[in-house]
Amino acid sequence: MIHLQPLGHRLFSLVVIIAFFLGVYSSFFRNEHSRNMLMRAIGQTEGNANAKFISQVDAFYDSRFPDGNTFIHFEGLEAKTDGSFVFAQFIRASYHNYPRKVLVGPPEITLQSAADILANNSLPSNHWLRDHGVTRVLTYEYRNGRPNYTISDVPEAN
Repeated sequence: MIHLQPLGHRLFSLVVIIAFFLGVYSSFFRNEHSRNMLMRAIGQTEGNANAKFISQVDAFYDSRFPDGNTFIHFEGLEAKTDGSFVFAQFIRASYHNYPRKVLVGPPEITLQSAADILANNSLPSNHWLRDHGVTRVLTYEYRNGRPNYTISDVPEAN
């Protein structure tokens, strides 16, 4: 066990606090790629402030997914280059749509990273979607080098 003198405690606390604030700074300014990717996908300009970005993402989900569960499908995106975008969209959509569910794969899988999402993100059948209360499918994909989205309603059972 390490025994620190009072000055050592203060220095250790200072180092922990500095590391925390560096992490917060990094999360806001190093992940601009995913923020800008979404802004282009929903037709907004790049470089918006975080609060404005979050309100625009919320408005995007609110206006297009007013009821029922949602399935988000990521087509042609890779965890290495698009991972922060994938994970951020899943988390933000889940937060915004609560208590409705946002699914990206089978509900029994454990999601800890974008790689987990993308590994289990195949588009299920309409029967599966209806069984899980999904009313709309949001698909993010790259077309002509730009991120785009499409929204489709899950058809009613015959």
